[in-house]
Amino acid sequence: MHVDSFVGLLIESLIMLPVAIVYWLYFLDSPSANLTLNNQTLNITLVMAGVVTTAPLLCFTAAAKRLTLSSLGFFQYIGPSIMFLLATLYYQETMQLAEFMTFIFIWLALLLYSFDAYNTMKKNKVTQALIT
Repeated sequence: MHVDSFVGLLIESLIMLPVAIVYWLYFLDSPSANLTLNNQTLNITLVMAGVVTTAPLLCFTAAAKRLTLSSLGFFQYIGPSIMFLLATLYYQETMQLAEFMTFIFIWLALLLYSFDAYNTMKKNKVTQALIT
């Protein structure tokens, strides 16, 4: 659909709103679920958690409209890769050989794709230079 990113996020949120309200009213039974009984610090934290969650989504949808799909797909690997490196190098989580091999094959495929895209870009520039 050709809609503005803010409108798209609003539509997605409105679609999920009835589900969230049903969950909140009938299934969520915790002391912090009622905002009128919480202290102000907790309420501000809960509201800001929504803002902190929504802001990257808005940035992503704005960027998705400006980038090519191939670039966007490439950037989708950066976040999980950073989490993977943090988990293994900083938090010292163990890693199985199969997980490591999967990580290597994914990045080898991305390198191959990037190399091919670079060569295609160079060929297109040469072709454009010959035409003009």
